[in-house]
Amino acid sequence: MRYMLFAGKYYYPCGGMTDFRGHYSTMCDVVRNLGSCDWFNVFDTKTGEIFDDECKIVIKKNSYDILEWAEKVDFAKR
Repeated sequence: MRYMLFAGKYYYPCGGMTDFRGHYSTMCDVVRNLGSCDWFNVFDTKTGEIFDDECKIVIKKNSYDILEWAEKVDFAKR
């Protein structure tokens, strides 16, 4: 599993593993499992990259847009 999802329903995170929501193979899997949340961060365990501010912009769009974004991330990471 490549991506670790941290998310929460409130703007202020609880911190660390308390906010851990799952470990996924693709960014598309992350997006499909977001559920209802006010914020999220994704840690790429392969590259060390953290998807944060970019995602906050994307999450405000409709679900098709965020899934399209996730597909682009997955394609670029191959």
